[in-house]
Amino acid sequence: MNQLESAPVGSTPHVIGLEQLGGEINRKSRNSCAYVHRDALFLYSVQAMWKPQDETNGSARACRQWVERAGQSLLAHSLGSYQNYADCGEATNQERLENYFGKRNLQRLKDLKKKYDPLGVLNKKHFEF
Repeated sequence: MNQLESAPVGSTPHVIGLEQLGGEINRKSRNSCAYVHRDALFLYSVQAMWKPQDETNGSARACRQWVERAGQSLLAHSLGSYQNYADCGEATNQERLENYFGKRNLQRLKDLKKKYDPLGVLNKKHFEF
């Protein structure tokens, strides 16, 4: 609630979304695929929206800063990050990848990538490892 109350005031909404997990998601093992957060009960996202004109009046910058602060605050209480959402402002690429995939699982994924994609054909900047 503190994070939502600190959101910039404007004409567009800001959201902290919660999605319930569990069930089938939690029945798979942590190393059965790239998604490692099998013990999580909820998934959250921090979203801010602004209009094109807000790029020039400072509102967009305030929204980005709020998302960064709220994301960092919530990350401290989480198991990591969900790789299909934008990052939470982790300090380094390595930290982001560890939050997405888990430290042990990340090494397994790196080894698989090296084995099956030695030329780096399947490459996405956001998941570069």
